[in-house]
Amino acid sequence: MDKTRVKVYISVAIVLLAGVAAVLAGNGISSYSDDQSSGIIIDFADRDVEWTGVNYDTYVDPISALTYACDYQDFTLTITDDKVTEINGVENDTTGTWNLWVIEVGSTSWTEVYDHSIKMSDYTLVSWSFRDDSGTPTVGLDKVGNSIYGYPQAYRIVTIAPSVTETVSSVGASNAIVGTDMYSNYPDVIAEEQESGLITLVGGYTNPSYEMVVKCDPDMVICYGGQQSHIELAEKLKKAGIDAIVFYEGEDMETLYDNIFIAGMVLGYEMGAESTLESIQGAVGQIESILGSDPSMSDESVMVSLSAVKSPWVSGSNTYIDDILNITYGANIYSGEYGWVQVNSETVAQYNPSVIIIVNSDYSATQSEYDTLIDNLSAEWKSTDAYKNGQIYLFCETLGDLASRPSPRLAQLTELVARTLHGGSFDDGISIPTYIGDDYEQYLTITKDLDFNK
Repeated sequence: MDKTRVKVYISVAIVLLAGVAAVLAGNGISSYSDDQSSGIIIDFADRDVEWTGVNYDTYVDPISALTYACDYQDFTLTITDDKVTEINGVENDTTGTWNLWVIEVGSTSWTEVYDHSIKMSDYTLVSWSFRDDSGTPTVGLDKVGNSIYGYPQAYRIVTIAPSVTETVSSVGASNAIVGTDMYSNYPDVIAEEQESGLITLVGGYTNPSYEMVVKCDPDMVICYGGQQSHIELAEKLKKAGIDAIVFYEGEDMETLYDNIFIAGMVLGYEMGAESTLESIQGAVGQIESILGSDPSMSDESVMVSLSAVKSPWVSGSNTYIDDILNITYGANIYSGEYGWVQVNSETVAQYNPSVIIIVNSDYSATQSEYDTLIDNLSAEWKSTDAYKNGQIYLFCETLGDLASRPSPRLAQLTELVARTLHGGSFDDGISIPTYIGDDYEQYLTITKDLDFNK
């Protein structure tokens, strides 16, 4: 097998693989089952959520539970004609209203209900949410349908995917990680503590070891929903009485944001998650503003590939890469495909991208390796405007890791893609070279400090 194809398979693998007790006894909070959290959610929108544990034997219906929760949280509450009209200063108006939502047992979706006399214990989750007519409440379940609310503070965490490790670290919980998969190498403290033995390696990405995870004595294990072996491991751990949550695949930016929110909620790092989300969304918004204010802005047709082989794996729609391209005025030539998909070489020439970005951590950021890559391109690739105009870019080394993981560093990736496609819009003299690796941070300004390397 030739060297190039080995690199392809490794990169594809990186991307595509890429009974709980409540606390605070004595204040009305009770225990809950594996699938159900005994409590109520007050959701102010934009992932601004307050969870309050509630004893369902004492507070049977959602009105009495809400009254208790507002008293416990020191929130004001106004109820007029059995309708909630205000919570903690947020009043019903033209932007939204307070309504009752539930997740029924066996379902994973929120449903709005109008009967305020329902029995709370009949539902997996109950939320009073401030929403407009088209909105639904903040995510309440993990990938496999387990509640994300009511967990105690986590002090010993095991993460079994690189993107999961980065997400947990981004909310400030890296110091509580005691076990990871063997491919988690970021942030730096994780690699350092793996080497020193403070963090245990619990197996590979596709084959985590149940026995090694249990030996870590975790109080929370976080798995990745894109791997069936992780889903099976989480179920096995829960049956053994070990808390386990399964992140969403991170196929788009909203699910990446949801995973950060979930990490904060299940680990007891809510404030860290809130800060991380504000930083990321603020930076992405700033990038959008810069590009949107450029009167000469126009879309570039783009292909994002995992290699430079003739028929590559590329980013289609419903990927975080596609979302980033939409933000950065990049027209994804494979938006008609779903997810990461291998495409026919003829379509590369047919769709004729003006810019090609290759994401592969196994290449080196050297002129000689880049030249070799370009020289060995197929005829289909060489027929594109991207090749003819020297607009083929290689994101490799640690940048290749960053770009191939659905992680909180997506803001940095957004800035790099924006500068690659529309460098002149930033008006700061920074020019993106045709290959970038370990030195990628020198090309960042807006997101330079959003590496979450802690």
